[in-house]
Amino acid sequence: MARRGGIVPFKVSHRATSWEPLRLALVHILGHQGHSAPFDELYRYSYYFCIDAKAKELYQHVFEELKSQCQQILTTLRLNRQETVLSEVSKAYQRYFLAMLKLKDIFMYLDNNYSDKFNHPRTFELGLTCFRTEVLMDVNLNTMLRAAFLEALNSYRRTKQPSVPVNVLKSISSMLIQVGDNDKHFDFYDQTVQQKLLTQAQDFHLESAGHFQSCSTSEYLQFLLQRLDFERTLVLECLDEQTMPKLKQIVMSTLLEPYITDILSLPCGFSSMIDVGNHAELSNMYILYHEIADGPKVLLKAFRQHVEHLASTALAATALDPKAAVPAMMKLVGILQKMSDISETCFQKNSLPDELFLRAIASGFNSALVSCQHGAEYLARAFDDILKNSEKTMTGDEARTSVKELMRLFKMLDDRDIFERYYKQQLARRLLLNKSASDELERFVLQLLRAECGHSFTQKLEGMFKDTLLAPEINSNFADHAACQRLAFKMEVQVLTTGYWPFTPNPTAFNLPPVLLDACSAFESCYLSQHSGRKLTWDPTFGSAELLFTPAVSKKRLTLVAYPLQMAVLLQFNRSSTHTLRSLLDATQAAEADIKTCLKTLAGGKTRVLKKVDPTPKIGMDDKFIVYEKLNPSSARVKLPQVYGKAQRSADRKDVTARTQVDRAHAVEAAIVRVMKARKTLEHQPLVAEVIKQLSVHFQPTPQLIKQRIERLIDGEFLERSATSRTLYSYLA
Repeated sequence: MARRGGIVPFKVSHRATSWEPLRLALVHILGHQGHSAPFDELYRYSYYFCIDAKAKELYQHVFEELKSQCQQILTTLRLNRQETVLSEVSKAYQRYFLAMLKLKDIFMYLDNNYSDKFNHPRTFELGLTCFRTEVLMDVNLNTMLRAAFLEALNSYRRTKQPSVPVNVLKSISSMLIQVGDNDKHFDFYDQTVQQKLLTQAQDFHLESAGHFQSCSTSEYLQFLLQRLDFERTLVLECLDEQTMPKLKQIVMSTLLEPYITDILSLPCGFSSMIDVGNHAELSNMYILYHEIADGPKVLLKAFRQHVEHLASTALAATALDPKAAVPAMMKLVGILQKMSDISETCFQKNSLPDELFLRAIASGFNSALVSCQHGAEYLARAFDDILKNSEKTMTGDEARTSVKELMRLFKMLDDRDIFERYYKQQLARRLLLNKSASDELERFVLQLLRAECGHSFTQKLEGMFKDTLLAPEINSNFADHAACQRLAFKMEVQVLTTGYWPFTPNPTAFNLPPVLLDACSAFESCYLSQHSGRKLTWDPTFGSAELLFTPAVSKKRLTLVAYPLQMAVLLQFNRSSTHTLRSLLDATQAAEADIKTCLKTLAGGKTRVLKKVDPTPKIGMDDKFIVYEKLNPSSARVKLPQVYGKAQRSADRKDVTARTQVDRAHAVEAAIVRVMKARKTLEHQPLVAEVIKQLSVHFQPTPQLIKQRIERLIDGEFLERSATSRTLYSYLA
């Protein structure tokens, strides 16, 4: 009974004559003609070739037939003109490609058991190779194909309208990639069209090389972006994606790289973009400049220079008017916020702010503050202004916000040791003269400084604050003491710990009135009875006093809030209604310059208490002063002007500068000794780097200063230089 279904095996005699059916099928498939043989039958023909050890013969037959068919395709394509060659080659290749997909399945067994085994191209790759070598590498066709392809691209680039359908151009590009060698698919595409089209693109963009001279920076950036966008569109529609980086590089090298510095200074250039806050254009510039080698460096340098220029301009007013220091610092805060916003919004790398630009902001601000000479002082003065006046001008939250903004400037400052000295002086005046707006805000600033610089930076500042917190308890104990009960007035004393406060007690600055000397003795007896082993030294230069005064004209009883030297001078007029400069000097034993400054504050302005008999501005030794009886202020409490003037401020600056230089030298030497004691032996450069790292919290020591202190330590036999190398140091215990 006959079997139904299934595959009937070939007879042995069929195997010897099986190539003809395969050849006919191959011809029909490549010619897109119908064929009667089913797929499984053709597969078996191929299979039996292989199991009969004729795989090599079959492979050769296939190769020869593919070459023959490709030669026929070439003959047909040669008949085309340049205007039609692109579309005809594209059509021919697409038909050939689809045919090879079918043949790949028929000869699958041949590929798996012969081609792979002997490292020959599989049937599909073999067919593509034949199309390349027999069709596309024909000299005449290749020349005509390349010329038509490049002409179509050039027309598209210049007119922005494709003369050949873009799908045809894309098909040609894909074909040139697909028919390439197995290991070098891109080479044939590169040799055929890419090298020429890159040269063509470069020539096209060079025609616009001088365009930047006739437009603004913003317009030129838009021009560059349009060129890049078109090249990107060209690649997407017509070329292989691997061409895009090369085209991008050509645009950058011809239109941007030669002019990276000039473009920044065009009208409405980089600085103007920053000033007006043109974030979109700044982002574009950042992206474009990061596409070329030196672009980031040039842009970063320009950004830092502009930041320093803005900061220096804001500080320039302080050179003419020191009173402008506080407004200048607040203006710097606004500039800093603006620069930070621009950096975080426009200069992003991997969706995060570029750290180099954030550092450039810090470097620019630090350079401006250092160049200003008094930058650290002015920053400390801005803190002082907020800490004294915030209660009148802003809420608590606003004051804390302002302090945080000033802290951002402080973080960029290298001369932190100079800032510390000025801040300490101002804190002392706020605490001793009761000018601090809020103890809570004072503590908040100390917390911020400690978090930024460490405990050693704020240790003395916190000690000063602690002294003021203990004052109420000390004065309460004195008020309850028997010696205080005998006083005719109330006296409060501030006990200061030696070493914390930024000044040395000066008990001989001037003579206190006898009534105050008795009060001081009473306080000493009370305090020393409660604290053994301590010594009190009086400093009459700080503090304040309230004096009662009733002018003869207004008969209004006034309370004068005076500084100690003003008090000492005014009390002399209880003894005599008229005094000269000479008599006041004899009575108070104060310095002549201090008495003259004091008299100017008492005999001038709206709240003058004394009157100079001879109304000349200059004060002579025998010039007479009397009490100004016509004083009639609107308030019963009159605060006299501060004695501290420009001369004293100038002296303070000189003192801070001198002390800072000495302290820095000692700090550098101490750091060198610490490092060498731990390392024992160290080269010069690592030693310098380690010392800078240790001291950077307080100031930035220069290599020259470090070298000078090393030489001094060598002279003092703390270090020695190696006999074999002058840059190698050893520590001497």
